[in-house]
Amino acid sequence: MIIHTILLGYTEVETAKKMGISQQAVHKGKKRALEKLREEYLKDEYWKMKDDD
Repeated sequence: MIIHTILLGYTEVETAKKMGISQQAVHKGKKRALEKLREEYLKDEYWKMKDDD
């Protein structure tokens, strides 16, 4: 879902048709996947901002 909608630029409706599921399922799946990516991203110390104090 992420690859189709974000990287390839398909709409949620187009992605749903290709996957044989509803647009709502694509939306929820995309939302869950982005949240998981966000959580993993924030776990990594490399990405945290350092204080300049």
